[in-house]
Amino acid sequence: MKRAISIIAAVAAVLIAGCGGSGGSGGGASLSKDQVAQFLTRGFTAIQSGHGNGGGGLRPAMAKATHAAKTAPKAQASRVAALGSEEFVWFDSQFELYYVEFMEGDPGGVHDWGKHYFVDQEMTQPAGDEIWHSVWGTTPETDDQTINITAGPMTGYHIETHYTAAGDGHHTEIGTGHIPGEFDYEYTLTSTEGGLATIKEKYTYPDESWVSYENVPNDDQGGAGNVYTVKTSVGVVMSLNFGPEYDGTGTITGPSSVLPATIEWDNNGTGTVHWHDGTTTTFENWSLFS
Repeated sequence: MKRAISIIAAVAAVLIAGCGGSGGSGGGASLSKDQVAQFLTRGFTAIQSGHGNGGGGLRPAMAKATHAAKTAPKAQASRVAALGSEEFVWFDSQFELYYVEFMEGDPGGVHDWGKHYFVDQEMTQPAGDEIWHSVWGTTPETDDQTINITAGPMTGYHIETHYTAAGDGHHTEIGTGHIPGEFDYEYTLTSTEGGLATIKEKYTYPDESWVSYENVPNDDQGGAGNVYTVKTSVGVVMSLNFGPEYDGTGTITGPSSVLPATIEWDNNGTGTVHWHDGTTTTFENWSLFS
């Protein structure tokens, strides 16, 4: 998710700069072809990195398993000291804080687990917590995650996530967050039997501009494809329709003399944009830039 967030922030920066900032409709300003092309490229990248795809490529939205976080590798962390036979102090390079991990309760039932953060390695200055409350072995199973950072360069960082697995192949995930100085975000993920998911995300920036994303299975194809829509506070909208082999067509509209435009691609991410002014731009590997 952290990778996806940084990409989305970059998309918003391009659009806002091209339209004179602010969270409005752009005040009649017009995006250049290069700005639209950059938006398309970064939009493609966001699709590959968003909640439902895990960075696995432009594919139908597959529901992710939050439970897997318990066994995932420790990202951006390194062990710095041993406190005993099983407890270690770690350093998180994103928050620039030290932390220890904890687990309380029945790991296969009701339990709490997570991290206690500290400014110092000696753990004398608390700096926040990451806490998961999990209820397993029942129907539904749930995971609730809260991260609060109260010291260090990321002071004010706050995330809440609620995950529910119904036991019949359906699950939901709801999240909100505040990234200090960058944006607030909210998202929902609802899966169907078989793992296909509908995902909605929105990112709101300090100047009140925003970018929203929606990714839904293509019902016309029995879920063997998806429809991906991006909207922005500056009026640019991109809609992509993926077929069962992941080729497809799409449109982009907004405040630019080169829009509306149409787009087509194959399952390798090679395609063509047909601009409103009659020109075309070809691309490979989901990028309009060589």
